[in-house]
Amino acid sequence: MNRTSDEPEVNALARSPLWGCAPIADRFRPIRELRTTKSVQSVLAEDNATQQRVTVKRIAVEGLPAGLLMRLEHESRSLSSVRCASLPAMISVHRSVQELVTVSEFIDGTPLAERLPQRALTVAETLTVGRSLLTALVALQQQQVVHRGIRPSNIIVDATEPLSRAVLIDFGSPPLLTSDQEQLADLLETARYVSPELAGLVEYDVGEASDLYSVGAVLFHCLAGRPPFNGASVNAILLGHMTSRVPELRSLGASVPRALDELVHRLLRQDPRERYQSADAALADLDAIAAQLALGNAEPDVVIGARDRRGCLTEPAFVARRHELQEMTTRLEEVRHGRGGLIVVEAESGGGKSRLLAELAHRGACAGLHILRGQGTSDVAQRPFQLLDGLVEGLRTAASANPQATAELLNRIAPESIPAIRAALPALAELWESAGTAGDSADTVGEVRVLQSLAEFLTALGSEDRPALVILDDCQWADDLMLKLLRRWQRLHTEAAGALAHLVLVVAYRSDEVGSDHALRQLVPASHLRLVPLTPEEVRQLVESMAGPLPDEAVELIVRLADGSPFMASAVLRGLVESQALVAESTGWRLERLALGDLQSSNRAGAFLARRLELLPAETVSLL
Repeated sequence: MNRTSDEPEVNALARSPLWGCAPIADRFRPIRELRTTKSVQSVLAEDNATQQRVTVKRIAVEGLPAGLLMRLEHESRSLSSVRCASLPAMISVHRSVQELVTVSEFIDGTPLAERLPQRALTVAETLTVGRSLLTALVALQQQQVVHRGIRPSNIIVDATEPLSRAVLIDFGSPPLLTSDQEQLADLLETARYVSPELAGLVEYDVGEASDLYSVGAVLFHCLAGRPPFNGASVNAILLGHMTSRVPELRSLGASVPRALDELVHRLLRQDPRERYQSADAALADLDAIAAQLALGNAEPDVVIGARDRRGCLTEPAFVARRHELQEMTTRLEEVRHGRGGLIVVEAESGGGKSRLLAELAHRGACAGLHILRGQGTSDVAQRPFQLLDGLVEGLRTAASANPQATAELLNRIAPESIPAIRAALPALAELWESAGTAGDSADTVGEVRVLQSLAEFLTALGSEDRPALVILDDCQWADDLMLKLLRRWQRLHTEAAGALAHLVLVVAYRSDEVGSDHALRQLVPASHLRLVPLTPEEVRQLVESMAGPLPDEAVELIVRLADGSPFMASAVLRGLVESQALVAESTGWRLERLALGDLQSSNRAGAFLARRLELLPAETVSLL
């Protein structure tokens, strides 16, 4: 806050015991206090030599561990030569018996912490913040400096709409994770954005990846309108960091490109080895996303992490399948106009079917569709319509959050159909306890009536106000009645030509487990997508999203062994690392030719992967 007169606070500061160092007092005139904690005082001052406004930070020596004080002084002096638009310039560093004093450029503006409660930032504004933070970290990491305090109150932004500038400040403050209740607000904010290793929750050294985690937490808050973890106490927040899964931004309703969502989540991996390993790589991906968005590509085709030099593997990014995803996305757009229908997706085992469906579900959720999913299982003793269990559970969950939705669904179903639906799907009985006739059972309801009623039930899941996307995966394991239901639903949909249909039904199966005469082959969908094997370049993108840049010889070997299968590509890469045929070094991955041995021909891929079992604990092998 600006004061109408600086004099009262100037006099108070001049009398402060912390303002007693002659070299500082002779050059810098205090104007007003910015922030004071138990061991740190930050003051806005004027440089008498340049008339420039500066921030003078005074850190009391007493009570600080000697190692921490030495690190703060060393890192502060290291920053004296850094010139970066996203960091305040370090002007002076002075150490006395009582205190460490740093003088840096004063950054005028508003803390991001004051902007975020007003609204979530746009994607463009978040990219501005993210690129500024990562640019600052690149400069810090070149000096082997870890900031350790990245949080919204330490990010200064301009007052423009939209936001167009961000600067990272306040390097060098000691950790705030103490039990000092006078600093509760600072403690809670620090806990929301601190990495697990900096908080002492996991046994890993604090390094570059720690700051990157905090950047991820800030970007998540910018896009979602809330931090990834929150709570009324520091312990509750830290527990969230350790035990809770970070939700996908798009599942929260944020309109975020898939690549940006993946980038934020990679920054927020709990294990620092699974995050980005350098700000350079994260910045390169963020720049690539920004460039494609600027060209009008709403879904940038950026393979996250492919430029990150890593020492261990992480989960693969979503690659390829652009044509298939675009065709399904078009269907999602048409369902809003009542032009729903059937989509069939088939792929060989390990062909990436489930990953594609997960991406489709994300896009459907972003479009405001009601997402319901069912999945077949390979149980020997299958129950009729077992494939719909997940769908029914989704309806139960939705009903607890919005009971009115259940009533609206019932209103879209003919009353005479409800007893048959209850008989076929008993888990719906408690939701519909006031509808239909109590005591209905499958034995008293005929098959034809059940199939007709369930077909009407599926159609009713979508409405003009809220269209539905129903995804049924692994339908190769569907029971006979379920297969008859799919055919009956399509016939009902066809017979109602011209009627509005607010449902997209996706039926997916493994093509290698469905013969030419199988009932699934008799379906006539609006779109039939057959996932082809990945190209060699797509395999490279997949494995480098897991490992970063790889030797060409390693990629060629993986391409040969994987034969275009995403699952096999991932498995071969992991097998190479686990068998130490691919070794991480400080300069990157190295292929150990002696360990390759008999991995040189694709017909030995099965034996190669089978040998991975030898690396499992004996108890696991026994269980298998």
